[in-house]
Amino acid sequence: MITPDNYPALPSPGRALGVLVAVVAVQWLWTQWPEWCYSGIGNRQQYNNYNSLVHNEWVWLILPVVSNWFVFQLSTKPLWNSARYNTEETKRSLVLKICVLFHVATLVPWLFLCFKMVLCAVGDCSFQ
Repeated sequence: MITPDNYPALPSPGRALGVLVAVVAVQWLWTQWPEWCYSGIGNRQQYNNYNSLVHNEWVWLILPVVSNWFVFQLSTKPLWNSARYNTEETKRSLVLKICVLFHVATLVPWLFLCFKMVLCAVGDCSFQ
């Protein structure tokens, strides 16, 4: 029997939103890093080195997977499970919808990049 003493604690929508914002901030900083380094130094060779590291296809294959895993484990999964207990709370449902939107928005370009890499491995790189 569930009583107020042993009722499972609901996850905080603020914590889940904080995880999501932190992951998006890391992704944004990762894309801006070469331009910031180039604006401070002005060295074109160092900019090219940073740019080849950041804008590498393998990094763009790994970064969305890792970020989706973090968001899923720390935000989406707890909020999804808590929606069964209390469906009236709008904060939780809004943050859950934002998390699901994040997963869709990062996985669709990731799948396109995977498709592009498979086509290039086969030998058809005509749409670069």
